[in-house]
Amino acid sequence: MFNISDFFEQIPEEYKKYLIYIPWFLGSFLVSLLLTPIVGAIAKKLKVYDLPPQARALSKRFLNKDDDPNRHIHTKPIPFLGGLAVLIPLLILLIISAPAHPIFVPIIIGLVIIIISGILDDAFNLPAIIQLIAQILAASIIAFSVINLEFVNNPFGGIINLNLFDLSFNFLGIPAEFIFPGDLLLILWIGVCMNAVKWVAGSDALMESNVFFTFIFLFVLSLRTLSWEVAQISIITAGGLAGFIVYNFPPAKIFTGATGKTAYGYLIAVLSILNGAKIATTIMILMLPLFDFIFTVVRRIIQHKPKNPLEVLKINDAQHLHHQLLKFGLTKKQVLLVEVGFVLTFGSIAVLTTGAIKLFALFAAGAISILFIFILYLKVNKKKIQDIENKTDEKEKEKPKKPKDPDEPSPEAKYSY
Repeated sequence: MFNISDFFEQIPEEYKKYLIYIPWFLGSFLVSLLLTPIVGAIAKKLKVYDLPPQARALSKRFLNKDDDPNRHIHTKPIPFLGGLAVLIPLLILLIISAPAHPIFVPIIIGLVIIIISGILDDAFNLPAIIQLIAQILAASIIAFSVINLEFVNNPFGGIINLNLFDLSFNFLGIPAEFIFPGDLLLILWIGVCMNAVKWVAGSDALMESNVFFTFIFLFVLSLRTLSWEVAQISIITAGGLAGFIVYNFPPAKIFTGATGKTAYGYLIAVLSILNGAKIATTIMILMLPLFDFIFTVVRRIIQHKPKNPLEVLKINDAQHLHHQLLKFGLTKKQVLLVEVGFVLTFGSIAVLTTGAIKLFALFAAGAISILFIFILYLKVNKKKIQDIENKTDEKEKEKPKKPKDPDEPSPEAKYSY
């Protein structure tokens, strides 16, 4: 007779620490699986939809006048707020665990700010400046808490000190600390992660699948560094995402919305710090989204030449990596496979490499990402030119031929006598 306790005893010790988290993953998966249709029904009742381009352009409900409706590629209204199905169970767990883990308190406050601003953004499409203020506020709460970026690991050995001086004080009896320049870089790191993840969300299950594997890799790394809190948050979020992807897989029945996608980037950034400043590892895992983010920012600056750098965030277009892949002729499922393939490849390298090898791998992964994005843009532009030429030729062929004038001499007339 099969005995599960005997089976568990035969498993090597190094693998048992992973298996004990399976109930957390399955529990989160089931909660999300049951909660997502409920959240979708609430979104429909409140009419919180992601509208297709034409309907979005005519909607008077949206406050963001800089939004480009054409960046939305779906053809019918799809409910938003899906991220709540993943985040509400996680938030409840963090609140319950906060007395035993005070470090969760700033994470909870930042998460609540992002969730509230995300719900409002899903409902009213907030202007970019309001979204940015919410992001900076959430990132600053982390930076002024006891969570600090005091160092980063030196790939050649040792650490790089980021604590040149610090400011410690109490705010309403709560201890606070800000170190320089580490916490300034921390605010920037959180902001970049939030927007890089957010900008990936343009095709069904694309962002969700990317961050699912990112949280899985963070879970593996956290058990190596004995960061039990990071392991718990990572595996619960991954389980919730797995349950949500069942409904979000192409063709999507519900979208995550700003409610979730900004929060996932926030959690990834914070967990990488709690995980022992594994910033280089996290950069490698998120290599493609991060380079797509950087490439998009640089392209917008060159094309639009904004007077204020913050105006770059106002610009909305259909020029992200997933848009280019779709224009190249790939289906939504194929785009999903391409980008997830990059995340799995780079994530596996990040987990398996250490020290100077990781630094070399980081540069190599960056070079591959830049080359891939650059070649794709060139190919798509070439395809656009060919399509325009083909359409022009077709129009020329469709034009009715001018009837021949009987009095007009034929081309052979000049040879006649």
